[in-house]
Amino acid sequence: MIVISLPQTAMSLKPQIMSCLECAFSYGLQSDNIHIEVNRSEWITIKTLEREIKIVSDLFTSIQSNTKCDFKLNYHNDSNGPEEISHINIYIGVKSSSPEGIHYQDVWCQSMDDGGEGVTYSYMPINDKANQQHCAWFISLISLGFCFKDSLVVTRAALCDVSRETLAHEKNNMPDWPTNYLDFPKLIGNRRRLSEDSFEQYNHHCFPQIPKTSFSLYPVVDDILWIRKLLPLGIKIIQLRIKDGNKRDLEQQIIEAIELGREYNAMVFINDHWQLAIEHGAFGVHLGQEDIEQVDLDRLIASGIHLGISSHGYYEVLRAQSYQPSYVALGHIFATTTKEMPSQPQGLSKLKLYQNLIDSMELASTHEMSIPTVAIGGIDLGNVSDVMKCGVTCVAVVRALTLSESLEDDLEKFQSFSPIERQEQSSKIGDYDVIR
Repeated sequence: MIVISLPQTAMSLKPQIMSCLECAFSYGLQSDNIHIEVNRSEWITIKTLEREIKIVSDLFTSIQSNTKCDFKLNYHNDSNGPEEISHINIYIGVKSSSPEGIHYQDVWCQSMDDGGEGVTYSYMPINDKANQQHCAWFISLISLGFCFKDSLVVTRAALCDVSRETLAHEKNNMPDWPTNYLDFPKLIGNRRRLSEDSFEQYNHHCFPQIPKTSFSLYPVVDDILWIRKLLPLGIKIIQLRIKDGNKRDLEQQIIEAIELGREYNAMVFINDHWQLAIEHGAFGVHLGQEDIEQVDLDRLIASGIHLGISSHGYYEVLRAQSYQPSYVALGHIFATTTKEMPSQPQGLSKLKLYQNLIDSMELASTHEMSIPTVAIGGIDLGNVSDVMKCGVTCVAVVRALTLSESLEDDLEKFQSFSPIERQEQSSKIGDYDVIR
């Protein structure tokens, strides 16, 4: 049971929150275990089995600089700014001017020294009703287990289209879940450089694309021994993920993996170690969200290497796609013990929502753009069918193969779940000079 506890001054949010939760339920998200009650404090509290989240908003109470909470929602934006870093300050509807005209931003930070991150959009209804709708969506999404960045992105997408109010009225006041990429706000970087520091800065570049028909089962392995074993069995895409950067034979394993990829006409991606991947002519490199901030993007683009980027939710999907990678990984879908994860398992309903967003990116593109997706995390023969039904291009597996007692049989079973009618692989898929 998850309990949303509202102060008396915020009880007007209850019917709006219930509508948001009903909408979430219609899209497969588990919202029937969420209960709403009233409390005697000034907090909006969300209690789960794992933690208690405290939210305060200037819509319902006076926000003091020493208020202790997890999130402060500032809709009036008339405070002097945060003086401590014990919470996330969120400023809604900050007005900004640019050569393209007036825009608005939702910005979050922990102190005035923290430049912050945020989203930008052109439509902003300035009234109490819109602010209450925003607050209701945010509370609902947090209670559904979305991280606060995802909650802010989805909230803004749900409210950015002026026609939504009419649509909601026609549907008995039930809001609609945003699925159209064009409704989502654009991401921005450091608050002090909003005009030029945008994740869109590399949008005129594009990493080499891979046809969706070239994707198949995608093993992720931590040792060259597995690449030696799997490529002769017909695997055409594989990732070498060695997390120990001090491993004695790290470079030699990367060199051999790249050579084996050429020998077996396979796409070999190197996780993290992008400098070595470029130096030795790898087909591709796979990077996490934190890793992409540390790389030399100009060098990466100039090398012609293929790029895969991890994502763990709406915000990171949008952030990953702003780099126009060769594919986007979505995860982790189920609980996994192969590595320490920065987020909770996403589950099938969220996976489907992320895939819907990515599908709409392709439809919204002004040029032909293929966005392959790879689902990863706890996937095995027992759940792969349900994962593929979410519309992803392929699945990545780790333990399902490395712990298999009948490797060749399990490989054949996994391959049978592919929804894409595979075409004959091009003989040039491993010819890196041609691809580049």
